[in-house]
Amino acid sequence: MVTQLDLTALVQNLETLTTIVENTDGTFTYTDEDGGTTVIDVTNLETLTSIALNADNTNIDYTDEDGVVTQLDLTALVQNLETLTTIVENTDGTFTYTDEDAALTLLMLQSGNTDFYRAES
Repeated sequence: MVTQLDLTALVQNLETLTTIVENTDGTFTYTDEDGGTTVIDVTNLETLTSIALNADNTNIDYTDEDGVVTQLDLTALVQNLETLTTIVENTDGTFTYTDEDAALTLLMLQSGNTDFYRAES
């Protein structure tokens, strides 16, 4: 024997109806199951910040919600991440390239020769 349960009736019996409506003034009105309303004001919750390259082309200016400007010095940031490489012309027509890890590469650029040799550092 199979017993059927009418789930529609169960859900309707337990279901509650609430709504939330956006008002034109930046607030929301929440209506609960009993018809009580609550106005939720979100107009002051937004924060306004900005970030822009300073006119000196050296700093990035971050302005927080209170108008306080913090400058990020790009020169210091770049110098911290910068790597040093060199290329030196040798007397025999070759060049020696030194990379960031101090590894040497000999560049042979004479006419018709395009060989590259990794030298011992």
